[in-house]
Amino acid sequence: MTKAWQIPESKRNSYSSRLRYSFRFGHSGEVLAEVKRDIASDITEQNNGLSEKSKRSDSDLKKAIKEVGEVVDEIGRIRRVFNRKRERLSSQYRLAIDTYHSYKKWKDKVATMLLKTSDARRLQREFATQTAYVLFVRLLLVRVLEDKGLISRIFTNGGIVLWFEKIEEQYLKHAEGRSTDFLMGMAYESAQHIYAHYYSDAFVLDWYNADRNLIVQLLHRLAGFDFSEIDRDIIGHIYSGYVRSEHKHESGIVQPPFVTPIGKQGFLLN
Repeated sequence: MTKAWQIPESKRNSYSSRLRYSFRFGHSGEVLAEVKRDIASDITEQNNGLSEKSKRSDSDLKKAIKEVGEVVDEIGRIRRVFNRKRERLSSQYRLAIDTYHSYKKWKDKVATMLLKTSDARRLQREFATQTAYVLFVRLLLVRVLEDKGLISRIFTNGGIVLWFEKIEEQYLKHAEGRSTDFLMGMAYESAQHIYAHYYSDAFVLDWYNADRNLIVQLLHRLAGFDFSEIDRDIIGHIYSGYVRSEHKHESGIVQPPFVTPIGKQGFLLN
């Protein structure tokens, strides 16, 4: 490469910022062309400002501009390869990425209210336990609403058999094992009309999609109970039992934001 012209640092920083922004927001083609034009203009302007003795020849100037353009193009090519690989890996490891972000958000915003510890294994166990708690209680509340006659039966009186033998076979053959996601979504939509907060709000613990076998096992167990006479704060009691068993040696434990405030279930069930 010919002896380099000295581009001012402020302009170099501007070029770098523009390239980073373009790669991030998907306008790299246009910005690469603009950056090449601006660098060529800067080099030409700088060369024109030199004395006649110090000026580079037109051929040197063109060569330098061409080499800079090739470098910028190579940066663009590398970035495009990087973006393709990142998209492929993001798709391949989507669940792991979503889990990580949910865990981090939970740890930053929720865990500090419950646990005074920085032990990673303990925090991860708590995160998994609370995730399981939310899944179970949502299913439980749907069952209670069914037995109370507040929503049409979805999980019981043959509903599950109908879903897996008819609906799934007819309409969800290509759902790639996500049939239960649609079933849960339908059940939660029904329950949302009765208790919007617990089903419509997006929780940091919503990252987990239980597989078909687990959902079937949980619903099978819940189908064995008659909740029509329930008139107590069953959800609060479940969480209280969990707190006593998991945190009986700690003080200052409070209910996390996803737990139904005591009293609201009683009002609902009555």
